[in-house]
Amino acid sequence: MDKLSSHNELRPEVSLLLIIFLTFIHVTANDFINFDDSSYAILGNPLISEFSWKALKTVFTQSTAGFYDPIYILSNYLDYLIWGLNPVGFHLDNLIIHTLNALLVFKIVFRLTQNVGLAWLAGCFFGIHPIQVEAVVWAANRKDTLSLLFGLIAVYIYLLGTKAPKIPFKHWILSILCLIIGMGTKPTVIVIPAIILVFEIFFIKSPVKKIWMFQVIANGIVGGFVLITYPLALADNAVDPALGWTFSTHFGFFVYLYVYFIKLALLPFNLSGLYLISSERIFDSFAIAVVFVGAGFLFYLIKNLRNLSCFSIQKKSLLCGGVIYLGGLLEYTNIISRHIYLADRYQYLSFLGFSLLLAGCVCLIGSLRIRFKISVFFMLAWIVLTMVRIYDWKSSSSFWVDVDSKRNISQHQKKVNLGNAYAFERNWEQSADEYLKTNYGQIEISRLFKMADIFQSAGEFSQAYRILFSIMEKGPMARQAFFRLIIMNLAQGDPDSAEKVLKSFGARFPSWLEAGLKEIIYLDRRGEKEKAFLKLYSIREKINSN
Repeated sequence: MDKLSSHNELRPEVSLLLIIFLTFIHVTANDFINFDDSSYAILGNPLISEFSWKALKTVFTQSTAGFYDPIYILSNYLDYLIWGLNPVGFHLDNLIIHTLNALLVFKIVFRLTQNVGLAWLAGCFFGIHPIQVEAVVWAANRKDTLSLLFGLIAVYIYLLGTKAPKIPFKHWILSILCLIIGMGTKPTVIVIPAIILVFEIFFIKSPVKKIWMFQVIANGIVGGFVLITYPLALADNAVDPALGWTFSTHFGFFVYLYVYFIKLALLPFNLSGLYLISSERIFDSFAIAVVFVGAGFLFYLIKNLRNLSCFSIQKKSLLCGGVIYLGGLLEYTNIISRHIYLADRYQYLSFLGFSLLLAGCVCLIGSLRIRFKISVFFMLAWIVLTMVRIYDWKSSSSFWVDVDSKRNISQHQKKVNLGNAYAFERNWEQSADEYLKTNYGQIEISRLFKMADIFQSAGEFSQAYRILFSIMEKGPMARQAFFRLIIMNLAQGDPDSAEKVLKSFGARFPSWLEAGLKEIIYLDRRGEKEKAFLKLYSIREKINSN
C-alpha cells in the first residue's frame, strides 16, 4: 500500500477528513469566551461589526496584538456577514480550515514520499493531536489556522512545479502570492520558504540554480514584508525592550522553552490555555534527556547531511520532520523578546514537522502488526484527550476553571476570574456568588463598578451597596459611586432610602451634584419619570466630563 491506486485514490483523503472532522465536531457547541473573543478579536472589534471603507483602510495600516493581520480581520468580518455573532459559525469555519490543513499535510507528504501510509499518518497525527485544540476551538485564534492554510497551499503549488523542466514561474508566482496572503493573516508563516528549502534538501533535489532562484525571490519578498510591517508591531508594544539578561540566562531560557514545547507535544496530558513560566527554571531529568537527544539528533543530521540519498523514505521523513519542528518553534522562543513565550497554538505550524517525524518513526517499524497497533494507540489516545480538551474551552467558566486549576495563583484571583467568566455568560447569580468570596480591597475600581452591576442584576442589593460605599470611601470616582447609590435606590422604588443617602453624604460633594440629585428624587416622587431621566442623563454626563 505504498502508492495510491486509481481505484482507491480517494479513500485515504475521505477517511482522514472524517476522523478529524468527527473528533472536533462538538466544538460547534462551544460559546465565545472572555479571553480575546470578547475584546479586540471579535465581539469588541468595531472593524467587524461597523465595517466601512474607512475601517478597511485601518485594517491594512495597523497591527492586532502585535501582528500585522488584515486578512485575519477580513475573515472574521466575512464570518460576521454570514453568521452574525453566532459562535457556531465561527467555530465551524475554524474546524473546516483545520481539516483542510490536515488534508494538505497528507497531500504534501505523499507528493514528497509517494508513501500513502506515511502520508496518511502524518496528516492524521497533525489533525487529531490534543495540542491543536487551542488553535482550532478558540474563535479568536483564526490567524494560526488560516495563515497555515495559505502557507501549505503555497508549499503544494511549489511542489506541483518541481517536475517542470524549465523554471516554473507561474507556480512560483502563485506560491508566493499565497505566502503573502498567509503573512497578512499571521506573519509567522515567513518560515514557509525555509520549509520548502528543507523539502528540497531531503526529498525533491531540484537543480541548485532553481532552488536558490526561488529562495532569493521568496525571501526577498519576506524581508520586504518584515521591513514594512515590523514598525507596526513596535507601535503595538509587541516587542519588549532588552531585558538586561546575560547571554547564559538568555540561552538557558531558550533551551528551557524548547524543552517545554517538546514536553507538551510528547506528553499532552496537562495542557492549559495559560502557562506560567517560572523565573527559576529547573532542568529535571526529562529536560536533560530531551537536551541530550536533541543534541544527538543535530549531530547525526550534520554528520550525514551529504549521505541523505542513501537513507530510506522513512528515515528521511524522521529527520526532515525534526528539522521543520525545531525550526518552526524558533520564532516562538526568546530569539526576539516578545510578551508571551509559551502557548499550545504556537506549535500549530511547526506540528507539520512533528507529525512527519512521528509518522516516519512509526513507519520505520518492520512489523506491520506492531506498526498498526502503535498507530491505533496514538490515534485513540489523542482523540480522547482532544475531545476532553475541547470541553475545557466550551465556555468562559469551564476555561477559567481549567486554567486556574493548573497554575499557582491566589484563591482571590481565581474567584475574580470565575466571577468575570460567569458575568460574561450573563449568569448573574453565579457571578455574584463568586464575587462574594473575593476581597474587594484588591480589585480595581472599574471592575468594582461592574461587580456592583452584577450584584444588582442578581438581586444582591446589599452587596451592590457595600461595593459602592467602599468606592465612595476610597476617593477616586467617589462621585460616580454616590450617583449610582442614589439611582439604585430609585430603581428599586425606594426614594426614601435615596433621600437618606443624599442627606448622609451629599455635603461631601459639589453643590450642583447634591441639588441635581435632590431634584431627581423630587421628580421621581411626583411620578415625572421622563423629566427625572433627562435630569439624570445630564448629571451623569457632567460627572463623566469632570
